[in-house]
Amino acid sequence: MKPVVLALGTCISHAALVAIRETEECRDKFDFQYQFGTVDRTTHPIPDEILSRTRLIIQDLGPWQAATHLSEEERAVLPEDAVSINIPTLHFNTLWPLLGVDPRQKIKPGLPYGRYPMPWTDRVAMEMVRQYPDLEQRVAAYLAYDVEKHVDLDHFHTMQVIAMFQREQASDLQFAAMVTTNFTKECLYYENHHPSVELMVNLVTQILGSRKFAQLHRGNIPAMVRDARSYFAVHDPFAVEQVPIHPAVAKHFDLKWWSEDRIYPILGRLFTFESYIRDYMTEDMPAEDGS
Repeated sequence: MKPVVLALGTCISHAALVAIRETEECRDKFDFQYQFGTVDRTTHPIPDEILSRTRLIIQDLGPWQAATHLSEEERAVLPEDAVSINIPTLHFNTLWPLLGVDPRQKIKPGLPYGRYPMPWTDRVAMEMVRQYPDLEQRVAAYLAYDVEKHVDLDHFHTMQVIAMFQREQASDLQFAAMVTTNFTKECLYYENHHPSVELMVNLVTQILGSRKFAQLHRGNIPAMVRDARSYFAVHDPFAVEQVPIHPAVAKHFDLKWWSEDRIYPILGRLFTFESYIRDYMTEDMPAEDGS
């Protein structure tokens, strides 16, 4: 029976697991299992047959920790030499400083995450929707809004960086230094919690090069990384949804990879920043009674 590599948590741990599975060295050496963090394991337990063969657990740290990590009872079934690799929360809000809770957000048929989930929101646009009944007025007022006058972007960025370093204290992997020094040079995020291929390759490389992974498999790390990169080049896990970046934010940080006419796929459609904001402000806010 093959040893098991088990990923618990978010779509990020799942993407890492799949990329490792697709390397030539690991493909036939292990069984790969994944369980999403919000699954209720009291009703959908991980079978003991899987746990008893699990040698490596890839798991997310964060607000979902209690949901993703194994219970004491589950850990008791693991082999004595089983190890865990902890991934920190990768959130990076610097490029999207206007996020907020949109009262229009509802789960609808065909929209399992709703139309206005937190990562896609803009609190200034929401305020313009409240203030102006006409779409053209909303758009004009939004585009005239001086983001840098109302938001201290440098301070906001500093707080994001501090938070990233703090979240890594209990983690086996580190990203804050790379993100801080490279986010202006290359696209590392498609939205505040979904990394680009470059960041995912970095994540997988850290796993493959870690001491804990070496206890399970000592292989050709460069070859495995090349395989993972080749997989991500064809199967970019998060490129399908990309949240537009406000031009004022992009210019403030002098993003080398950004342009005014950059195209963002979201909800199965393609947008520029301005066309997305126009679409975002089309729907009125609900009445105070929620109707």
